[in-house]
Amino acid sequence: MGALIGLTALSGLTHLIGAKKQSNAAKDAAKIQQAAADKVAGINRGVYQQQMAGMEPYAAVGRSSVNTLGRLLQPGVPYTPQMQMADAQRQYNAPPPWSMTPGEGPQTAVPRATGPRAGAPSAPPGGGGYGDTVMLRAPNGSVRSVPADQAQQFIAKGAVRV
Repeated sequence: MGALIGLTALSGLTHLIGAKKQSNAAKDAAKIQQAAADKVAGINRGVYQQQMAGMEPYAAVGRSSVNTLGRLLQPGVPYTPQMQMADAQRQYNAPPPWSMTPGEGPQTAVPRATGPRAGAPSAPPGGGGYGDTVMLRAPNGSVRSVPADQAQQFIAKGAVRV
């Protein structure tokens, strides 16, 4: 009977020792895993920043396009310096409003169409179309179409009919 108690005690002791070793191993593994995550966090941050920097030109084009669309839909939107710069760059890079066949002089140049595309109606049914807008040049040189009923407000601020 005493041997049985001794074996049971020895078995319990070996279980405690094994549990302690397993606990220490789990703690060590957690420390190693945390150290690896700390190292990778810096690398991931750098990769993220590099990806965001690579997408910035596309984001800038998107922001510029949204600003342009906003100005077209709401002519009274404030005209910020960023918008002015975007318009200036667009005008600088735009092709001339005329085209020439090689060998022809400017007197025979063919002007490009500046109104609605060929085949498009001049105004949608019920009015409110192309005829209801006026082309104005702002004091900064940008040219845009504004609703005819708002043209006098812009002219009072220095715009000129084109």
